[in-house]
Amino acid sequence: MRIAENKVLDSIIFSLLSLGFAFLINRGFFIIDSVVGNEYLQIREATQFNELGRLGHRFLTPVLSKIFPSIFLFNIFILFFWLYSLAFNLYEKYSRLNILLILISVSSALPVIFTLNFGNYPDPLTIFISTTMIFIQKNKKIFYLLAFLLVINNEIGLFLILFFLLISKNLKKDLLAFAVIGIAYYIFRKNFIYFTEVNQSSIESYISQISDINLNFFLIFGFFTGLKFLFLLIVFSNNKFKIVTYYLFFLIFAFNMAVDYSRYSSLLVFTIIFILYEKKDNKKINFTLIVIFVIFLNIVTPKYYVWDTNILYLRDSKIHFIDILGKNFSERYLIP
Repeated sequence: MRIAENKVLDSIIFSLLSLGFAFLINRGFFIIDSVVGNEYLQIREATQFNELGRLGHRFLTPVLSKIFPSIFLFNIFILFFWLYSLAFNLYEKYSRLNILLILISVSSALPVIFTLNFGNYPDPLTIFISTTMIFIQKNKKIFYLLAFLLVINNEIGLFLILFFLLISKNLKKDLLAFAVIGIAYYIFRKNFIYFTEVNQSSIESYISQISDINLNFFLIFGFFTGLKFLFLLIVFSNNKFKIVTYYLFFLIFAFNMAVDYSRYSSLLVFTIIFILYEKKDNKKINFTLIVIFVIFLNIVTPKYYVWDTNILYLRDSKIHFIDILGKNFSERYLIP
């Protein structure tokens, strides 16, 4: 009982500390007004189907957020609970120091930072569900339910669940289940438009976008900025080839569905959690040093957000004194 109590208490404390760290390096929070963010607010406030708008099919986060005063506060709660689940599930695998460092490392990157700047998006729930799927792979009923909810929350989940096929221990069963989920979602989307009576992006339009492969600097740099130096943790994986293959697939195909490259890349944080979950902490100092190095690099480089051909510096400050793009403080408007 004492160990269980310490595990829960430590997980809560580490989650609060790492979330507070994210607020610190982001200099608090400031919700940037965006068209897409406002569409999620519209879904939350809708009282009938025809008020759901263009993104009404992504209703899961807006609807669940109604138990909170705002989508932003709901997302902060989900992020806290996500961090708590990381600490709780990694507790027997790593030292307390390394668990705290792991949580701080993910909190110093866009998976948490994004919500402190764009508070109304459904990404925290996507990250929480995909990560939970890592932890409960053996419980297939819950696993498949979560996979369906992942897709309902945001159709990018169709690409995210493909990662689990790469690591599947029962490929035939998982492939069949995911095919059923894909068909169910297709039927849902085809019929949902008749209820909303609003023009929405069709499945066919997504397919046409996927086939239009166009690699460029913004797409590649955007992929990096989603997780930044968390990608270094791939060195600890026993499945490097599979993970890199999945990243290439995601970069080439999924990124053609939309232009918010950094945001979509940040959703891949669950693959980093998979690496950490499959690894056993061997007490060697090199793991601790590398995670500290990741945190350091994430802090001293700007919080980039790449959207189409635009590169934004989110809540920029002089603590980010190493700009990969070579801009000085004056060019970043940090010096009057």
